[in-house]
Amino acid sequence: MKAFQDERQHGLPSSPEQFRTLAIRHLNRIYCVRSHISERLQDLIGQSDFAGLQVALVETQLSVEQQLARLYGIYLLMDSVPAMTGCDELTELMESDYATIYGQFAGPVFRDLAVLFYLQTAESAAMISFRLLRLLAAQMGNERLQGLLAEICDGVVAYPLLFSAITEKHGDAYFGNQDI
Repeated sequence: MKAFQDERQHGLPSSPEQFRTLAIRHLNRIYCVRSHISERLQDLIGQSDFAGLQVALVETQLSVEQQLARLYGIYLLMDSVPAMTGCDELTELMESDYATIYGQFAGPVFRDLAVLFYLQTAESAAMISFRLLRLLAAQMGNERLQGLLAEICDGVVAYPLLFSAITEKHGDAYFGNQDI
């Protein structure tokens, strides 16, 4: 409790309930992103024209399923349940990016690049919430929560880098060494 009183001056949660509310808000954001990706991945795998992207999407599907299972464990630890509460704007952004895959671009190159953009945007949103949750868990000294978050983050951190590498290869495969 003293940690909360000492940190109040820095704008951090000033009570265990405020910590829990903030943590669950960000946990819900992560759940929203992971659920959205999970629902869309099978379709994206079938739409991808670039073999390297197909492999990355299959790996992402497996990783997202594992992450969702770990998220359920965190919800249990926090005596809560998954909810899409507070995710309207985030869902709208992801739906807009997802619709771009099928709407605006004709041809496999730009469709694959739109898939990468969708996934990269979703990962960025989730990573911000993951980082905040890890900071909150460390502040509270909750080692079990820190461990579960670390397990999830280990699988997440590599994906933005992986998708960046695929984007570079993808561009080279279709455009040579020219800038995209």
